[in-house]
Order: sequence, then structure tokens, then C-alpha cells
Amino acid sequence: MKRYLGILSELLIIISLITGVVYKKDKLDKVNMELKTILIDPGHGGRDNGASYSNILEDEINLSIGSKLYEKCITNNYIGYITRTSDYDLSKYDSLNHKNDDLKKRAEYINTLDIDLFVSIHLNVYPSEDVHGPMVYYKKGSEESYNLALSVQDELNRLTNNKKRVTIGEYYLFKYTTVPGILVECGFLSNEKERNLLVLEDYQNLISNAIFQGIKNNEKLNEKK
Repeated sequence: MKRYLGILSELLIIISLITGVVYKKDKLDKVNMELKTILIDPGHGGRDNGASYSNILEDEINLSIGSKLYEKCITNNYIGYITRTSDYDLSKYDSLNHKNDDLKKRAEYINTLDIDLFVSIHLNVYPSEDVHGPMVYYKKGSEESYNLALSVQDELNRLTNNKKRVTIGEYYLFKYTTVPGILVECGFLSNEKERNLLVLEDYQNLISNAIFQGIKNNEKLNEKK
């Protein structure tokens, strides 16, 4: 069954490259150059669940938060893309290293688009159950990524009453993409209190709202420069 699902996923990717239909994009034309174009990347999916705790899977929560953030972007007149809209990854079904193949496809997709920035959504785990709070990572050497990360982290800290600082991330998508981007670890599945919040749709809305507000705040700061 998994093999057939993999074949179907690969066919969808091929169709998307030919028609540009499968990868979701809002229907706004980029006529007004003031419009920002954003890609949302819900991490993992398909054969790669990411982090987990019991039956709680990172990829499912990533998709829920990422989809909510995507909707907020397009309803606020941003041009939006999203790398996945359900439980699949972007690797070939017969890939020997589907994780690397998936990341490669995501990076290639980002690089083919005329976008201003991307936001990758993930969850964290840590051996100590005491560690908690959303964390934002940015591209080394990218001032735009750094400023965006600061703005988003400020909003997430305000929401969760934390004092987390932004961190340089050594991630594949940072190394192999050509546009500014951040990676948001929305919380720790290893922390009981945070884990119980992350599965709630209301809390996922609060997280996506905070990320979106951070994006908006950063945009306003850039306009003043």
C-alpha cells in the first residue's frame, strides 16, 4: 500500500511540474509590486513523521499550523505558496534516501519561484522535559532572514511568555535556497504542557497568528528604512 501511495505522490509531483497545479498558490496575479510573496513549508510528511510522542506526530501538527499560516497570508492580500497540503512528502517512491530527496525537491521548488521569503514550520524535542518555547532559526549571513527571525521570535515570546533568542540554523533549506527564509520550531513535544497545547486547534491558531504578526511587523520596519 505504501508503495502505491508513493507512486501516487510522485505522479502528483510530476503533474505539478508540468501544469503548476498541485503546488497550491492563490489566484492573485502579482500586479502590484507592493504585494509580498511568501512560501509556507510544513516540514516532514508522508513517510517522514519527524518528531513524535506516543501517537502525536510532528508532521501532522506542522501541516495544521502551516496551513493556518498560509490562509492568513492569502486572506491578508499576500501571494502565497505552500509545499504540501496533505500527508505526503516530495521524494520519489523508490528513493534510497527519501529524506534527502524530499529536502532537495523543497529547495528546488523554492528556487523556481519568484518569492520574497519562506517560512518552514517544525516542532522540537529535547532529552530534558523542562525545555519549552518556540524557537526561530535564520540563514547565516542573511540580514533579511535575521530581521524576520527577530520579529517573529518577539511575537512568539510575547504569546508564550518566553525569552528565547533567534539562532543561526544549519539547515538544508538555508544552504540550498537563494531567498531569505526562517525555520520556526513551534514548541517542544517533549514538554508535557507544551505538547498538550500543540495538539489544540485554538493554540495552533495562536501560533500561526503570532508568526504572521511577526512577518507583518518586519514588513512595517522595512518600510520605515
